[in-house]
Amino acid sequence: MPGMKMRKNRWQIDLIHIRKGSRYDGVVEKVTNAIIERLTPEIRDTILRIKFETPDELKIPGIEIYRAVLTGKVKNYKEYIAWIQTNPISNTLDWIPE
Repeated sequence: MPGMKMRKNRWQIDLIHIRKGSRYDGVVEKVTNAIIERLTPEIRDTILRIKFETPDELKIPGIEIYRAVLTGKVKNYKEYIAWIQTNPISNTLDWIPE
């Protein structure tokens, strides 16, 4: 992103194992497709900005940032922290963007 300093080349990958035939079989694919349908350049930049602004020692699953931006219209890390305090989610697999 223009104007942002590069971080170390450290990546975090969120992995999840879902048993075939379980309640969550296919859910990740549905969520991914719903996110892709709503992803604009502005929303993408906002998500990346929040990920960039998140301190390295704080591990936030990407899906929580997507939810905050798509549902809560959060625009930056400070807004994310405020929003998540009043909008916690107990199971990220229960959220699908509308």
